[in-house]
Amino acid sequence: MQGFLDHLCHPASILHSLGGPFATLQYRRCGHNGAVVATIEFRSGAIGCLHLCAGISGTSPLERVEVVGQGANVIVENGCRLLYYRPGARGGYGRAGSFIGADESAPWCWEPEFSLGQLYNSGLFLLGYAPEIVHFCECVLGGAAPEEGGLDAALAVTQLYEAFAGPEGAILPIGAA
Repeated sequence: MQGFLDHLCHPASILHSLGGPFATLQYRRCGHNGAVVATIEFRSGAIGCLHLCAGISGTSPLERVEVVGQGANVIVENGCRLLYYRPGARGGYGRAGSFIGADESAPWCWEPEFSLGQLYNSGLFLLGYAPEIVHFCECVLGGAAPEEGGLDAALAVTQLYEAFAGPEGAILPIGAA
């Protein structure tokens, strides 16, 4: 379970940051390779999905986050490519004159520019460590608690991890005493 915790903490932190406090967990695990798929219900009533796959290529990015809203969604791949699918309509199935939609609803894509060799595009900055450390230092100097990632978040992630010890397939409360 130590390796599982090592891989769970980052996506669980993202889920907690985006969805808020966890309420329940239901999961299935693949016996021969350890892959996991889980549904998480948040106290807000929102539902999230966590897929920890096994068997991907060693050269494949490990992280992909998708947030789906009302008629729009955002995908972050490998922590450095953002796709925003804006609200828009599809043409009628088999009836549209073109597969290209309207410019007003075309997806947006953002990727960092890696080739200039500046301090801002070194790994420490792209991975977010530098802004995290700066934020933490500013909080310490200002006598304030960090806005994200405090002890409450660490407890929530730990409680989610502990819920995975419950029976597979059952709807498990998270953080129940």
